[in-house]
Amino acid sequence: MIAVMVIIATVGSIAAALIGQSALAYQRSISQERGANSAALALDRIVAEVRDMPEDPGGGPAIRRADAGSIQLDDGTVIEVVGTSVMLTKPGDQPAPLCQNVSAFELSYMDAAGAPLRPGDPGTPGATRRVVVRIVSNGVEARALVVPRAGLDWRAGG
Repeated sequence: MIAVMVIIATVGSIAAALIGQSALAYQRSISQERGANSAALALDRIVAEVRDMPEDPGGGPAIRRADAGSIQLDDGTVIEVVGTSVMLTKPGDQPAPLCQNVSAFELSYMDAAGAPLRPGDPGTPGATRRVVVRIVSNGVEARALVVPRAGLDWRAGG
């Protein structure tokens, strides 16, 4: 009888440990899923804002400031990191969080030939024809290459 109780107790403790580990794994997967969804939604919104930015008088994208951690469009729209959140501020609106728990947010810029431009340089906004966006949220990384419609020469085939 004692042997049966010892065996049942051993099996019970092993089962409890497995259930505990399964619960932790489930929690981690939910956290990663939320991070991936949050980063993907933020990336979609950033891509839409950058892709659809207005055209400047010279025919290129209307970018006022192009830094590694923020971009400001000529219409006043700003995308930037504030603390651990990527924020979108539209003219006349309060800043709105696009993604929270962000451990990395980077913007890089390229000219028409695909050559990298230096973020923060005065010539970068006018020369930009492609923007690479990188977000890391809850350990999940999302990236996108955005080609703004402004500045594309549709008559010459793009």
